[in-house]
Amino acid sequence: MRYSAILIVLVLFLTGCGSESFIIEEERTVLTDVLTLELTFGAENLPDEFLLVEPKFLPIMAAENGDIIVDDESRLKIFDSNGNPKKILGRPGQGPGEFDRFFNSSITSTGYITGVNMGGPTSSYNLFAPDYTFVERKSLFASHLYNELRKNYEWSEFYYQDIYSYSPKEQVFLIDARKIINGNQIKYYYAYIYYKNDSIMSTLLLDNEQTGLAEDGFLISTYSDSTMKVVYSNTGIHRFVKNKRHYYTIYVYDIKSETQIEILREYTPMAIPDSVIYRTLKFPDNYPENLKERRKNEEKIRIKKLKKLKVYAPLQFIMTDKNFIFAFTYEYVKDKGTVVDIFDSETGEYISSSYFPFKPSLIKNGYAYEPGINEEGFTVVEKYKVSPAVYGK
Repeated sequence: MRYSAILIVLVLFLTGCGSESFIIEEERTVLTDVLTLELTFGAENLPDEFLLVEPKFLPIMAAENGDIIVDDESRLKIFDSNGNPKKILGRPGQGPGEFDRFFNSSITSTGYITGVNMGGPTSSYNLFAPDYTFVERKSLFASHLYNELRKNYEWSEFYYQDIYSYSPKEQVFLIDARKIINGNQIKYYYAYIYYKNDSIMSTLLLDNEQTGLAEDGFLISTYSDSTMKVVYSNTGIHRFVKNKRHYYTIYVYDIKSETQIEILREYTPMAIPDSVIYRTLKFPDNYPENLKERRKNEEKIRIKKLKKLKVYAPLQFIMTDKNFIFAFTYEYVKDKGTVVDIFDSETGEYISSSYFPFKPSLIKNGYAYEPGINEEGFTVVEKYKVSPAVYGK
């Protein structure tokens, strides 16, 4: 069954030479049954060291050649496109090629893998070549980039969240930064830094205002490693109502050319149900009474805000697959899933809308990947084929 509605998409192209705008009016068709399970692996018929151990929330990456890379047990376990074991990178530890208990990993279109150890002032990263050989381990806080950031920005503190490496000398850094204002207020930022040959080539600084309520809106962003674009939206600010129609805005920033396009898209506001507004607080045994009271008062404030809001923010999160943007809304239909709008990041063109039964951990090269638990209770990775119709094919 398909759902149809009239939509308006307004696209603004912003360049250094000016801007151009146009309106597209067309009928929206929401595609159903867009994911087909092709492969489940990780729990059996594997050497012991390749069995997946961490429960449910495994970070997953995919290489251009189809290899599937899973962050598990402070290692990167690499499987081919059919789920067959291929190689293991790293092990727990603090040395070259080793990973902390918690680390962020990424792979770019050139095949370089970067694993960032999240260790505060001792943060470092390990770099692996496209053939999975170890290249180097670098300290993030004893680096030329660190000194440049300290010199150019008045941040009180900052942390490296992700690094996308195209070579040892060309990288994009995602940085979580904070600045103290007026003595006690904290201002939050995300900064995307394009860094090449030991020089900062461009910086995208985003205001990461903290509201404390996802329903009220927050900054969501993602980085497209193949097109070198940052896709972002502050869902509490980048939305408006005109003639009783509701619109959200997505920005697509090209970090190399420093140009940006703006996509405006009509959406259906979704009411926040009572089950979300009112929830039962549970406390551990012997939880201090003063902390209980503080938590209860915070909950009263939260309930008051949600009752005033009445509806969710436009978007939950954004994902990319090459030049395609997947914008996950709060619009949900039972037995079908969440409505996802798909756009072309090169042109801003609206491509399609689809029902997704779940939020994938990754969408890459026409496949969606999701960690899960099989019937025996063991951790697995599921690989789904995304219908070509989603991509307008």
